[in-house]
Amino acid sequence: MHPNMTLLRRLYDSLNRRDSNVMAACYHPAATFHDIAFDLKAAGEN
Repeated sequence: MHPNMTLLRRLYDSLNRRDSNVMAACYHPAATFHDIAFDLKAAGEN
């Protein structure tokens, strides 16, 4: 199996198990994430 597929399966399996440690280990240490749904400042703006 391609290494990327192995990683994706590991990530999605950990999501299903709600295993945050394994989820986090699937990301590069310098990775960042931003989603407006989690931006508290945006929730109060009109």
